[in-house]
Amino acid sequence: TGTLLSQTGADSATGLDSQQLQYKHQVEASYNKRILDLLEPGVGHDNLRATVTADVDFSQTEATAEEYRPNQGPNAQASVRSSQSSEQTNASAAQPTGVPGAASNQPP
Repeated sequence: TGTLLSQTGADSATGLDSQQLQYKHQVEASYNKRILDLLEPGVGHDNLRATVTADVDFSQTEATAEEYRPNQGPNAQASVRSSQSSEQTNASAAQPTGVPGAASNQPP
């Protein structure tokens, strides 16, 4: 591999900027390693040479957006997405009575 002289702007020969070139080189290196890992055990380390040239299409883009619009009227207020309430009562159990303390815990 050669040395990249300019990291900014677009490459005049390919029209790729530095990030696109870096991605292209990563793809090429990844596929080259996979080819070598697959074939070297069968043919031997010194008997194989692989070269990969990737042609990556950067014209397609993908964007993801998520938008929440709970109420869309003119007087719209923020809405509650979810609500949960819990209440427990135990009316059947007798409440303790008497004076608290050590004296009230002694047998009569």
